[in-house]
Amino acid sequence: MKKLLAIATFVLVAHLSNAATIDYSLILGKFYNVGSLVANGGLFELGTFTGYTDAAGASYFTGKDYSALSTSFVLYGDSVSTTDVNGQFYTTVDLLSTPTNTRLFAWAFSTPTASASANWSVVSGTIGGASIYDAQWLAVASTDPTVNAIEIGVTSNVLYANSNGGNALVPSTTFDPSGANLSVVPEPATSLLVALSLTTMMVFRRRNRG
Repeated sequence: MKKLLAIATFVLVAHLSNAATIDYSLILGKFYNVGSLVANGGLFELGTFTGYTDAAGASYFTGKDYSALSTSFVLYGDSVSTTDVNGQFYTTVDLLSTPTNTRLFAWAFSTPTASASANWSVVSGTIGGASIYDAQWLAVASTDPTVNAIEIGVTSNVLYANSNGGNALVPSTTFDPSGANLSVVPEPATSLLVALSLTTMMVFRRRNRG
């Protein structure tokens, strides 16, 4: 874990001179399709949906199939294929002219290419959530020199759309056994409980390390 933190710190420092950079990864979780690990063949895309607003939230996706969503999806950076045996990845994306506070989404596919025949899930942070992870799904200003770090496999992340019930993000025991399950769009009370749980977990970790 210390080695990973050292690498992450180096990456953050190295990118400080760049504008609007996202460090985008699936490290604390694993992507499953109908019970089978998606490794050496899954696909992840980071981007925005034209016309989406947090006021609409999950209702934006209601009744939209792959065809409707793909026509409104704006991809940032390159699609990322999982080549790791654990189905994990780490990459960096420049946001260029992304409007400030635009909500970013990760679109995960069970196949090497994005298509209507693949099983897929659309993921982002909790709207109005209190976790530090939630805010990182909102794009910074294009001229902002800081680096956002998006981790797909944490508890505060939410599944906003799914091709079927067969996809899931589960905790990784490789680096962090307390990683997190992805939650289906939660009710407000559930969001609060998740935020409180994360806060408590972080406090205990700090005490144990202190």
